[in-house]
Amino acid sequence: MTEIKPIATGLNSWDFYSSTRDEFLGSVELGNFDEEKSSCELFWELGSNSGSLAEYQSAVSFATKLALFDRKVWTVKAIAELDDEVALKLYPEIGFLPGRDFGKGSKRARRFSCDRYDLVRNHAESMMRDQLDLQVWTFGWDSAKKRLGVCKYAEKRISLSRYFVELHSLEEIDQVMRHEIAHALAGPNAGHGPKWKKIATQLGYNHKRISGEEIGNATAKLIGTCPNGHTVFRHRRPKNPLSCSRCSSRFDRRFLITWTER
Repeated sequence: MTEIKPIATGLNSWDFYSSTRDEFLGSVELGNFDEEKSSCELFWELGSNSGSLAEYQSAVSFATKLALFDRKVWTVKAIAELDDEVALKLYPEIGFLPGRDFGKGSKRARRFSCDRYDLVRNHAESMMRDQLDLQVWTFGWDSAKKRLGVCKYAEKRISLSRYFVELHSLEEIDQVMRHEIAHALAGPNAGHGPKWKKIATQLGYNHKRISGEEIGNATAKLIGTCPNGHTVFRHRRPKNPLSCSRCSSRFDRRFLITWTER
């Protein structure tokens, strides 16, 4: 993504400048927050016609990512007039999906919307396009609760857990995609061995473990509580009694965990 320089002009508004020319590119604002629908609208205004599409895309992408991952809204909406060629090209490049055209005064306009899944899919497919043949490899979603992502060689498919995408940051999602793309490039017999590690490092993977604990906590059917109030989460009821590991490093009946279903 092209480097741009954002300067906050309010809690949800920014002016953007080109980092190479120090030229004002335009302004972006998030507004009309709807808590019930978990949505907001994105408004942007060109400040210079000499900026590149990539620079404008970076500015709008900055605000969209912030809305979805920092402000925690589920959907970002936008409108582009049909004679605004820049906006009509820009929104789909970021991951916005086109909606209906409608009358806006004497002009026609098109609605666009982007949720977290749209943005992540666009980001993931862009990363895959740089390294893999997208006529062979595809991207998709799964409902895994005990892993974040997977590379399926037989299906030539990389998928991410929907729960992972809902609960983790874009930076962590980016790292998992680098991890899985490295598997695709290294081949099914490489595992996590030297060949995979070399490719993953070259792709920018930082080799830091990302915990899936948030997924387990959010999706587990059973909540266990010890006498001191510590909680643990499980998908299945343990066959044998468990005691709290935070109260004692060894099994201790004084700290037995009792289970309740959500």
